[in-house]
Amino acid sequence: MHRFERDPILDVAIISELQDLDQGSGFFAELVFEICKQNNGLVAKIQKDSIECEYDSMRFSLHTLKGSSLNVGAVRLGNLAREMEEACHRQDCAAIRAQLQTLVDTNAETVTSLRGLL
Repeated sequence: MHRFERDPILDVAIISELQDLDQGSGFFAELVFEICKQNNGLVAKIQKDSIECEYDSMRFSLHTLKGSSLNVGAVRLGNLAREMEEACHRQDCAAIRAQLQTLVDTNAETVTSLRGLL
């Protein structure tokens, strides 16, 4: 079992803090929309870059995915991206490819969970 698999999809404390910041402004809904859109694009780019093992591009995308996910409380996705980013640093394309479907599935579950909060 990988470390990230024990993590919740969402950290309710972080989500609660973000929702408190909203105060009826629509901030939270806009944040969720933008993060989901960005993360979907990043996951697609990571999949494409893994074909040729483009480490620099994958590392940048994974780093961005990790940061944006953790900032909105998407803990499991953020920690999976961290693990895959570490594989990029080791130039271990096989490890990255082995986790691609998990990345796709975890992102989809995260998007569903985030949108369910709206």
